[in-house]
Amino acid sequence: MPSSKLSVGKRVEHVAIGSGIVIASFAALTWALSTDAQAAQIEQTGQTGQTGFAPSAPSTLVAIGVSDAGAAFPADLSAPATAVVAKPKPKPKPKDPSRLKSGWYTPVAKYSMTARFGIPGSWSSGYHTGLDLATNQGRNVRAATSGKVTSAEYEGAYGNLVKIKIGPKTELWMAHLDAVKVSKGDRVKAGQAIGTVGMTGNTSGAHCHFEVRVNDKPKNPEDFLWPDSKSVRKLR
Repeated sequence: MPSSKLSVGKRVEHVAIGSGIVIASFAALTWALSTDAQAAQIEQTGQTGQTGFAPSAPSTLVAIGVSDAGAAFPADLSAPATAVVAKPKPKPKPKDPSRLKSGWYTPVAKYSMTARFGIPGSWSSGYHTGLDLATNQGRNVRAATSGKVTSAEYEGAYGNLVKIKIGPKTELWMAHLDAVKVSKGDRVKAGQAIGTVGMTGNTSGAHCHFEVRVNDKPKNPEDFLWPDSKSVRKLR
């Protein structure tokens, strides 16, 4: 019996030793794990600036690179896009046919030339002293070029006559006017209306009689309106 009791005692001792080894091993393992956890915690704290582990970020559209603001979509995707219509360019002003290359204007814009300068006839001078520009009564008569009005009154066979001084010794005469729109002393610009076409004085139809006088002598107006010589340059 003593030998059997000793054997049991030794067995108990062996079990106790084995249990102690297991407990010690478990404690060492637990301590190692806790040390690693603390190191991980310290590392995480250094990255986040907070104690403890950083909470995981919630899964959002931003986290995967998609804006959660939501892109603006048209209410009706089937509706066609509105075409951009370019504004039409303003039409250029039509060229005034009465403004000539010389810079002068014909006294009326639309006319038929019924008598030219120098043709013989029953006039007091024995020849025609200007140009007769036949057109509708009431149309504007304009200054052929800029100057100063020296007379605007009725003068016998000329009817209502406007004289415009355009140079030291040069005047324009426009006769047979119906209405007169300027007065003596007025300064007028080229193309400005000075009256309207009429039939006053010695005339058989509505027209504007146009003269250019240098030293009170009539000159051919065509040399000034459509110069093919140095007439206009000499005048200016």
